[in-house]
Amino acid sequence: MEMTFYRYYIHPSQDADSGELLAKSFVAEGFKHYTEIKSWSKGNHSEKFFYFKKIPKIEILCLRLDFDANFTSQILQYLNDCEKKAEIDTTFLLGKIDVWAGYKMPLEETVNFAAKHYDLLSFKPVEIKIEKSTAARLNWLWPNEKAIYAASIDPQDENAQYFLEFELPCIEASLLKLDNITKYYKEKLPLITKKKNEMDQRLARIINSSFSSIKNQQELIKELENQLENLSSLYSIIASDYSIVLEGIDKISQALKYSQNLLYNKQKNSIFGKQLYEKIFNYYIYKLEDMKNIEKNLRISRENYQAAIDVLRSRLDILISHENIETQQQIKEIMEVNISLQKQGLVFQFAAGLVEFIVLAYYSHSLWKALSPAAYHMVEGWIQFIIVCLFSGCTVYLTHLIAEYIQGEKHFLKRIITLTILLFILLAVTFVFGIAVEQGAIH
Repeated sequence: MEMTFYRYYIHPSQDADSGELLAKSFVAEGFKHYTEIKSWSKGNHSEKFFYFKKIPKIEILCLRLDFDANFTSQILQYLNDCEKKAEIDTTFLLGKIDVWAGYKMPLEETVNFAAKHYDLLSFKPVEIKIEKSTAARLNWLWPNEKAIYAASIDPQDENAQYFLEFELPCIEASLLKLDNITKYYKEKLPLITKKKNEMDQRLARIINSSFSSIKNQQELIKELENQLENLSSLYSIIASDYSIVLEGIDKISQALKYSQNLLYNKQKNSIFGKQLYEKIFNYYIYKLEDMKNIEKNLRISRENYQAAIDVLRSRLDILISHENIETQQQIKEIMEVNISLQKQGLVFQFAAGLVEFIVLAYYSHSLWKALSPAAYHMVEGWIQFIIVCLFSGCTVYLTHLIAEYIQGEKHFLKRIITLTILLFILLAVTFVFGIAVEQGAIH
């Protein structure tokens, strides 16, 4: 009894290096690269081949072994030994598909023949009609990341051979990819839904919070800021979960569309009947619709959070604006007091300067009269008045400038020097004039 055995190793494209290492281990065992189709009817039933197939983001290492049925008890162990020799971690594989094809064996006999190699106690084969041949999938989905086919083939059936060698690997890979993506996001949904419900309850409590007991405006602002921070944190969680669900919908939709396109023509050709086609995809369509409903609910929650944040922010802005108005009013009052004090300071400063000027004028006039009476009496009264006023005014102004200079107003230095020189000249002239008059009076 002659048979052909196929195995498809399905793995992500990102693990292509591991797939290459696995292929090299089979090459070392005498597997040849399958470069052209070798008809079942003309095959040498001792040959071993390998080849690659690809779909988007998935690669498939395919093996074909032609053998006598007496070798079947060893074939699975033989392939397991080849995998071990590759010395790689086979967890990178998404799944393995085994196909047992018996030449002109009744399908039931081929199914039972294949089932005994996997210790399958109960199974419900799903039959597939391929031209002159018939095949059956022994299990539904991929228990333990494996799927098993048994086929009763006509060696002359080229369409059946092409289907098993080139189309079935891609169909299984696309469905396995779809199942893995769906499973990944399905596991996330309960936690996302639970978090959403809990956060919706927290949102309701925040919205219904009453701040009437808080009388102090500063405390009210602080409480609103805390609530706003909490809402923003919850919003970020909702937005993140929403993005995850959207991503899941997109990936499942793409994988589902790709798989449906692969199987659509097979449905039309009756390889996959309408009932089987619907059975395969209804589960994933249902899960996709479930995710869309969750996405809709998450979108509503996200919008509710955004609305609540906007309301709290508006209320906070109003309170802060009222506080700013009060602060500005207080600043205005302080500025008015400051201006009033500045005005009083100017009055006092002017009064002090005037007193200083009068005192200085009086004593400078008296001092001049006492020290140089002859010179004093020779000068006209109005000239005395001008000289005394000039001296007193310059002296008062100079003391003011020196005080400003000491406080850091360095740009007054030139004025200080100018006034000092002017006062020195005025004193020098008065002194020289007084000496000259006194000497004239002696002579």
